[in-house]
Amino acid sequence: MNQKRIQVVFFLVLLGLGILMGYMVYKPFLNVIILALVLAILLYPLYERVLKSFSGKSKLAAAVVIILAIVFILTPLVLLSLQIFNQSRDVYMELQGSHVDYLQKAITTIEKPVQVYFPQFTFDLRGFLQQIVAWIGGNAGNIISSTGQALLGLFLVFITLFFFLKDGRKFLDYMVKLSPLDDAYDVKIFHRIGSMISSVVRGVLLIAIIQAVLVGIGFMIFGVPNAALWGTVTVIASLLPFVGTALVVVPGIAFLLLSGNLIGAIGLAVWGILLVGLIDNLLMPVLYGRSTQVHPLIILFAVLGGIYTFGPLGFLVGPMMISFLIAILEIYREYMIPKITQ
Repeated sequence: MNQKRIQVVFFLVLLGLGILMGYMVYKPFLNVIILALVLAILLYPLYERVLKSFSGKSKLAAAVVIILAIVFILTPLVLLSLQIFNQSRDVYMELQGSHVDYLQKAITTIEKPVQVYFPQFTFDLRGFLQQIVAWIGGNAGNIISSTGQALLGLFLVFITLFFFLKDGRKFLDYMVKLSPLDDAYDVKIFHRIGSMISSVVRGVLLIAIIQAVLVGIGFMIFGVPNAALWGTVTVIASLLPFVGTALVVVPGIAFLLLSGNLIGAIGLAVWGILLVGLIDNLLMPVLYGRSTQVHPLIILFAVLGGIYTFGPLGFLVGPMMISFLIAILEIYREYMIPKITQ
């Protein structure tokens, strides 16, 4: 092995060691960095407009965008969280005493036909509620501690977002200079990742939020209590294939039927089919946009696989990884194959 090859191998070992040490240092803050990066990608068009309005003053423009994000994104989320907490407490109070007995009778009625095929199937509602209360009591300290950590995390997210907005172009130029690939390849990879993230937020998360709002409005109109709580549950349910929002709407209809509100049950069913159920068909093509050129099925499994592998943040990490893979495959198809076949 000649001297030049030894130097290359030694440098690669040092580079790998440096990357490993950097990962160990930044690992506790990867969630913060990824979330700030996603917000920067989504808010960068707004930042560019504000930057022009402030005659190129990047610090002031970034600060204004962050203030707008806090006012129009963070504040509504905090208010919604407080509403959900209050309604969750109300649900627990309503499920005490006779309410538990009433629901247990309804569950027993459902159990009987199921036990014909699954004899050991049973559901003890009171015991289930006691387990939830015991878990909350045993983890109260962790919940309070997690709240403090979440506030610190949000502070770090907005600090990181400020620098991503202000110095985003510098970061990209630095990454392009580091890459041994042609600049066109690097730009294509970055563009694909940004396009996929926009598709996920606009085409998946935004539709889930719209469906959740419509479910919440429908519950309020037709008399299902705790509409904000169940609307929030709808955001998660809408991500599930096949069942989707029906996982929340159908129990709401059943509640109205058991309460003797036949007209409300019919109204909620029509509401769910006409307004909530058609959102996918009407808004999906508009919100995805033609520029993304990513099939919705790919995005769906990228989101679900990311959540399954990485937890809640996988909602964003999964699509980022798949978008990187798609970009590499496109580069191979468009640029590498012609060179190989020449």
